[in-house]
Amino acid sequence: MQPYREALQRFHDLSTGDTAAMLAKENALIGLTRLVQCYTENGLDFDSLALFALPDFTFTRNEYRWNAGFSYGCILWLPNQTTPIIPLQFRPNCCGTIVVRTPEWHEDQHHEIFNRLPEVLRSFDGVDYGDFTRSNHFLAVLRDDTSGETYLLFHGSFAAVKEGHQKGVGLYIEKTSYWNDRIRGLSDNQDFKYLIGADAQYYYEVYQAHERFTMSLRERIMAALVPKQDVVFHRVHEGFSTMNIVLLGAYVDTAPFQCPIMLSAEVNLPLINVSRSLGDIAGLPAYRPYYVSPHGGGYMLPNIESAARSDKVRGKGFTLTSKNTHSTYYCSDIINLPYSYRTDVAEIWCRKHGAGAVAQSLRPLTYLK
Repeated sequence: MQPYREALQRFHDLSTGDTAAMLAKENALIGLTRLVQCYTENGLDFDSLALFALPDFTFTRNEYRWNAGFSYGCILWLPNQTTPIIPLQFRPNCCGTIVVRTPEWHEDQHHEIFNRLPEVLRSFDGVDYGDFTRSNHFLAVLRDDTSGETYLLFHGSFAAVKEGHQKGVGLYIEKTSYWNDRIRGLSDNQDFKYLIGADAQYYYEVYQAHERFTMSLRERIMAALVPKQDVVFHRVHEGFSTMNIVLLGAYVDTAPFQCPIMLSAEVNLPLINVSRSLGDIAGLPAYRPYYVSPHGGGYMLPNIESAARSDKVRGKGFTLTSKNTHSTYYCSDIINLPYSYRTDVAEIWCRKHGAGAVAQSLRPLTYLK
């Protein structure tokens, strides 16, 4: 069977199916096809290779990741075998979210915390304030109006993971030369880069050290900001769950769990209880041991009825068609696509797919970006 057809059979669509999700699917199938070729060239079995697109499935504005065929809001299952392969350009960076509940809060306290945040971040080795200002990283203060309790949410990653620090070499291959002699490429596409065997195993072990480091950092940062607090959630959504489960904006566990789904600041943030297995949701018994959730809303393409890759602008880019005027837009690269955030992902995941239920609805008091 041709690699693309193999990839199609391994794509499991639980997405919204909107324009952004369709664009993301087209791109993800490129990445899956390259993985099929990768396993085939190395004479390895790939029967268990699979990708699950969740309701936040969308494009990524990280051009390096996108161009390699990795979309966002999904989970990639790699074959679990004695000769492991790790694709490198999905760029695992240990990005995660921590939520704490604080019993004591006064209305002006968020100003104090926001003013102290730069100083707190700079007080830890391996952290730069720029880590917080990049991308969609933020700190939020939220209120449960039913209980009156206040919560803080911190979302972010750290550049030291990408470039390397005392906990290990960097994970981004364009930011460190350590992996250069170990990297392989496809016979017909040297731009698709991967590690195999002992090199892949070591890369995963380096990732684990970075994950422990970043988990500790987020907890220490929150403890410095709010000494009296209880951690109610803390997980990574961009990296690995296990060596063969790649997280691209998702959470995975082998038991039911609770997690936040980060949406736009103008709507409440839901904490959901995930209680139905992925196997039951997707109708695939092999995945019944796993419980999963989207981590956020994901980008949507506002007022766009169709979007496709195009070579009409400097040989690359995208063609977009407006819903309202049916006019055509040309966009030169993924970074400049128009976007807004979906706000209905928790409802789709819990009601449409029956994955669980919303346990709490947290009203945003203030966000710091």
